[in-house]
Amino acid sequence: MKTSEKLWIYSLVEAMPVALLVFDRDANLLAASPKARAMLLPISKGDNHNGSLENPALPASIRESLYRVLKGYSRSESGHATIANTRIEFTVADIGDVVSVAFSDPSPGYDENIDYLSIAAHELKTPLTAIKGGTQLLERTLLRNGDLSDRESKLLGMIISQVNRLSYMVDSLLDTSRLASGRIKLTKSDHDLRMIVQEAVEEVRSSIPGRNIDIKMPSHELRANIDPVRLSQVIENILRNAVENSDPDKAVLVEAYEDMDDIYLTVTDYGKGIQPKDSPHIFEKFYRGAECSGGLGLGLYISSELVKLHGGRIWFESEPGYGTTFYIAIPAR
Repeated sequence: MKTSEKLWIYSLVEAMPVALLVFDRDANLLAASPKARAMLLPISKGDNHNGSLENPALPASIRESLYRVLKGYSRSESGHATIANTRIEFTVADIGDVVSVAFSDPSPGYDENIDYLSIAAHELKTPLTAIKGGTQLLERTLLRNGDLSDRESKLLGMIISQVNRLSYMVDSLLDTSRLASGRIKLTKSDHDLRMIVQEAVEEVRSSIPGRNIDIKMPSHELRANIDPVRLSQVIENILRNAVENSDPDKAVLVEAYEDMDDIYLTVTDYGKGIQPKDSPHIFEKFYRGAECSGGLGLGLYISSELVKLHGGRIWFESEPGYGTTFYIAIPAR
């Protein structure tokens, strides 16, 4: 991990009002929030880039859970530890390049529903929006003036792609927090699902160019009472996941059809498939399977919760080595 990335993590965690530790993949402590330092770490503010799993201020239960997550035995673990004669709940989570340890706050009046990830996402949202808008404006201006070489154009495209990726991850964190607190409310109206599918496919095609996505839908309308923005988000999540984890030489197939009282949407890829040990956990928050290529492990969790809010069902069938099909059933109008 680059020094700039470590400093960014340190600055973000330093501003958090919750007790949080962040470790790199080698078990080195990258950052500790002020509350975590006061609770656990006998080190000064200037030294909190140092430390390891062997730090004696970490109770054994925390060290053991951290070890298992770092070694890949599990994606997240929750437990409790006794610190200064106070029972404190903790959660260890694998969130990509780093592993976090978050603690409940034993102080009076603390709302245990506060999600520290939501705090981080809110902190990131504003600067990301500014970066994204500024970069897009720069791209339009340079293209209009013809001042971009092929190399510069590719570099600017890479920057925009990575900003979009970060923005997607931040939005996922915010949605996860909103779902947990019941703050996502659907705005339903009557729609033809064929149009929603077509728009979602075009969005994924534009964000992941060069990949073949086939669509199979009937000529007649498939009408349902849905929130078009949220259902499109579900389709994009599943389709993006399929494209990123499948054979680039084979097309991903999206189908929509009506059967009895439901409208079915399916996304089929011909990639590595889902391993049996991962199958029970696919829709869990922060779960990333052994064959996962990246991300936070939130897309399928969010998709599952949004489908449930529509009164629908979501499931999958997979054969390792041959591919996966995800199914969504939404009540027809």
